[in-house]
Amino acid sequence: AFLYRPGGGGGGYESNPYRVVRFKNSTPFVLEPGPIGIYAGGSFVGEGLSETVGAATSATIPFAVETGIMVSSAIADDRDEMRLIKMSRGVLEVEQFARRVTTYTAKAQTLEDGYTMLIRHGKTGWNYQLAERPDGTEDLPDAYLVRLVVAKGKREGAIKVSDHHIRSPLL
Repeated sequence: AFLYRPGGGGGGYESNPYRVVRFKNSTPFVLEPGPIGIYAGGSFVGEGLSETVGAATSATIPFAVETGIMVSSAIADDRDEMRLIKMSRGVLEVEQFARRVTTYTAKAQTLEDGYTMLIRHGKTGWNYQLAERPDGTEDLPDAYLVRLVVAKGKREGAIKVSDHHIRSPLL
């Protein structure tokens, strides 16, 4: 799989995702942090660093930057008028509908067999939530992992992630 984080793989690779390996620790033991060698088809393909992986938990380990895929994003903000809900003891509670829609587009140069891109979508704010959870979305402490699946025979795919906000107390 691939993992895209805004800012990409670092200097010069801002639009590129990481190649990652994902696994579940199905043992009753904690796996200690450290280096992990990645092999595919009997060949060494890279090395990643793991954090502590608890028993029965999953881990995503980046091990290389994928330069054959570019990811771009576009953000559109939309706001509605403010409406007074109540006023009590100097606190004004208003309701304002706001929406931020982020469109992520992944384009591969040569991949024709289809691929899965995990996109790390940062939480917009404490008072925002996903309007609709795309299939396979995972919760992280400060973000979501959104799954973009590009079908076999296609090189490009896109997904829209919509964050909604309502109700803000004003002082």
